[in-house]
Amino acid sequence: MLVVESALQILDVNWPTIQRDFYQFIRENNSFLCQFRSYLYYSAVCALYWSCALQAFFRFVRIVYPEYVWMHQANIYYYVFIPGQILFAFGSVLPYLLIFKGIQLIPNENYCTALISEFNSLLYLIFILFALPLLVMFVCYICIIFKIRRISTSKVYYRKRSRREYFIIQRIMIVMLILSVASLPSIVDLIIYAPRGQLDAHIYRIEWISASLNALFLALCQPFVNPQLRKLMKNRKTVIIKI
Repeated sequence: MLVVESALQILDVNWPTIQRDFYQFIRENNSFLCQFRSYLYYSAVCALYWSCALQAFFRFVRIVYPEYVWMHQANIYYYVFIPGQILFAFGSVLPYLLIFKGIQLIPNENYCTALISEFNSLLYLIFILFALPLLVMFVCYICIIFKIRRISTSKVYYRKRSRREYFIIQRIMIVMLILSVASLPSIVDLIIYAPRGQLDAHIYRIEWISASLNALFLALCQPFVNPQLRKLMKNRKTVIIKI
């Protein structure tokens, strides 16, 4: 999903910006296709953040409900939860496009994006993209803390596994919070200057630079929050050394 999000950003924002800055190509048509491409990008971002929430939910179930073995199987996530999470992400962003009309062509730019000046509709997008997944992870995190405290010290293996899952969720939450902090310049400009009608003309450029840094940071952090990926990378490195 991270690859999809990065590819959509290149096609929807980076390439049109290069066309405008270097080739003086100006797009003046606020078409539905332009808006729809931006909708696909925000839906991919939403699915990406909800995938982190799904990882937290998986570890929450393993610790709090170990007796529900069927909830620990990979197949139910591959065929039910992951497709459901993607459908939910695309469906939850759809009202922002069709009802709130929050995605429009930006003046003096060549791409459509979320209008920062539309405060009420922007709050909905922030809630769906960031706040709600963080809330789900926070609830899972708190429940796991209480569960670990109630685990008997005699169950050494179960307690160690629970603490391992707990630390993984903790890392995921830290990554999510850092990604949110990376958007701080846009938030400060939105809260302080937008109500006065003094929105910075470069705020959208700043926003997309932050999005690019977020994607890079998230890609670098994946081995640290995903033990399976880290193990796969170690095994690959071992094979290369042996060859």
